[in-house]
Amino acid sequence: MHLAVTGNAAAGFLSAIRQPIFCPVAHGEGNFQAADEATVRRLDEAGLIAFRYVDAEGNPAGGRYPVNPNGSVADIAGICNAAGNVVGLMPHPEDHVMTIQNPVSTGGGMGLALFEVMING
Repeated sequence: MHLAVTGNAAAGFLSAIRQPIFCPVAHGEGNFQAADEATVRRLDEAGLIAFRYVDAEGNPAGGRYPVNPNGSVADIAGICNAAGNVVGLMPHPEDHVMTIQNPVSTGGGMGLALFEVMING
């Protein structure tokens, strides 16, 4: 799956990630849910949506499977707190830090980029 950083994420260090990240999904169940559209809107306006599922070119998933692999509301793959120092993420960037870990050879940056910006950011 591919992830893109949202433009207004409170976790400002993520802005250094310029291209979609190829990030394997290693969970059997689980997705992001919200009580209603107003909640998603509030999260978005507050910059609390950190990542969304996108295709390899960075286009929105639009809820389409397999681009949005688990039916997460509004294609949300990761959120952050208001201070921007805590990020929760459903996919697993640690499963794609070396090119040998990409069995399907799709485009997109490696998950290593996320860890690099956390250290350098």
